[in-house]
Amino acid sequence: MVPFTLEAQNRTAVMLGDDTVITLGFTYHDGTDKKAIPKSSLIEALSTGEKKALYVLNIMFEVETRIKENRETLIVVDDIADSFDYQNKYAIIEYLKDIAQNSLFKLVIMTHNFDFFRTLESRFVNYNNCFMATKSSTGITLGKATGIRNIFVNDLKKGFFADAKKKIASIPFIRNLVEYTSGETDQKFRQLTSMLHCRADSATLTETDLDQIYNDMFVAKKKSAKNGKAAAGKPIMDLIHEQAGHCLSAPAGANFENKIVLAIATRLAAETFMLKRINDPAFAGAITAKQTRP
Repeated sequence: MVPFTLEAQNRTAVMLGDDTVITLGFTYHDGTDKKAIPKSSLIEALSTGEKKALYVLNIMFEVETRIKENRETLIVVDDIADSFDYQNKYAIIEYLKDIAQNSLFKLVIMTHNFDFFRTLESRFVNYNNCFMATKSSTGITLGKATGIRNIFVNDLKKGFFADAKKKIASIPFIRNLVEYTSGETDQKFRQLTSMLHCRADSATLTETDLDQIYNDMFVAKKKSAKNGKAAAGKPIMDLIHEQAGHCLSAPAGANFENKIVLAIATRLAAETFMLKRINDPAFAGAITAKQTRP
């Protein structure tokens, strides 16, 4: 809740048609104490979230005014839901949906928040109207959006045997599926965990082990890895660090698999560093849970 109330100061003038836009007055309240304050002073005292709330209120008044004037409008919305909790975030999405359904308005909605992005797409923004902006040394490009919905099923899983980065990025997703279906005592869960953390058997696991788990999980026809038999037996730790190096020189783009690979490789490097500093194999070998957070 914001610590102020709004009041239309020129309500009569607007009703009579003398003014076209509502002028808002602000009354700050603290318990039983109240004080009218100018808008400029209020803005300086508000937190980021409260400023966002006030901004949304102003938009609502402006939209209603333009509806009454039957005025066609292009509205550009930039990360409007940041700083709000989920309840208010979804309320804003529903309000944007209401605006979009009015023929007077055209919306351009921009966001860095992929949860907000996916929710918009699922509620009212057609997939064909979703784009991603990419900045590079040559400029800014606009391309079709990818990964809005289930990135594992729609992207990583399809490229598992063709792209080593997508194969590595699939590890945490497959591990979650094993956990939900078979539990943490399943051998596949333990092996996948050892691919994400420095465990006693991490150095012994290979790409072949990961391929076998994938085939067992999805009853897929066994395929050869893209690089042939020699690559199939490569230690999984070597493959992760090798592909992380490739990610660093990848071209600009969303590259979701690159981000996951780099996150996995970074955590493994951090754990390796910490284990060397601890220098106690018995202690490290006894760690069975909460090793490091993602």
